Parts: sequence; C-alpha cells; structure tokens
Amino acid sequence: HELAINRAMADNSPINILLADTDLNITYVNPASLRTLKSLEKFLPCKAEDVLGKNIDVFHKDPSYQRRILSNERNLPKRAIIQIGDQKADLLVTPVYD
Repeated sequence: HELAINRAMADNSPINILLADTDLNITYVNPASLRTLKSLEKFLPCKAEDVLGKNIDVFHKDPSYQRRILSNERNLPKRAIIQIGDQKADLLVTPVYD
C-alpha cells in the first residue's frame, strides 16, 4: 500500500523526477519529466519516450566526470544548473535508499 502511495505521489508531482539504479540506468520517469523531455527532445540523444532504460551516460559529453561524483554518496546531494540546448535546468541529484 505504501509503495502505491509513493508511486502515485511521484506520478502526480508537478516536478520532474527521474530515478536511476546503482548502475545509472534510468528506471523511472514521471509524467512531468516526460513532458519536459519531449519539449527538449531536439537536444537529446534519443526520443523522450526512449529515456526509460537508458544509462545516464548517453546524456553527458564526459560520463567519467558524472560517474566520479555519483560513485561516492558523500558527494550527494549535488545541485547544478545544466544547459540543455537553449534552456537551463536546475538539477538536483540525491540518493534514495531502500
């Protein structure tokens, strides 16, 4: 029951939420994220609906930089303003524990 409530909260959240596993494969994209990604699709390496299951490395010019940050939970949470085409995004990466 609690899992269903958490899923509904993320699904209905107006903010963009992406989840990735410890191998950095995207395992969840909420509807708000999908709408945002569709609006930025011309700047992405794949279609918005294909992001689920992709490794985050496809979105970075230098994946080793992001991997270095994400490999140590002491670096998190990490906030950055990132450029996506002609847009800027406020990115917050935070660990989720089960």
